[in-house]
Amino acid sequence: MIITEYYFFIIVSFIIGIAVGSFLKVVADRGGLQYSIKGRSHCDVCKRKLDALDLIPILSYIIFRGKCRSCGAKLSVWYPISELITGLVFAFIYAMFYTDLLLVLILCLVASFILVKLFKFLK
Repeated sequence: MIITEYYFFIIVSFIIGIAVGSFLKVVADRGGLQYSIKGRSHCDVCKRKLDALDLIPILSYIIFRGKCRSCGAKLSVWYPISELITGLVFAFIYAMFYTDLLLVLILCLVASFILVKLFKFLK
């Protein structure tokens, strides 16, 4: 089966969405705790800087069973949930508005809305 351009970009939108969701979760965590978003991600327990393999949205959580590779501390389930929700929302919006010139604006507004909701939820 050949994947058409439409379905290809739905998949690409999902991948971009999970990456954006990962970033939004970090911003919500660090912003809510008054930390800088600069610098490398690290385990909150052992402070080990995360490698590239640790930073793959959703997959790294599944591969390492929701635990830090270094110390085995349990990670928040909200990391993959926020990534998955943002990915699905981005894919859905692309599927609905793929010919609309306002697609990028809509995605930015949705990302902002998700970030605000994460801030409120984490407080």
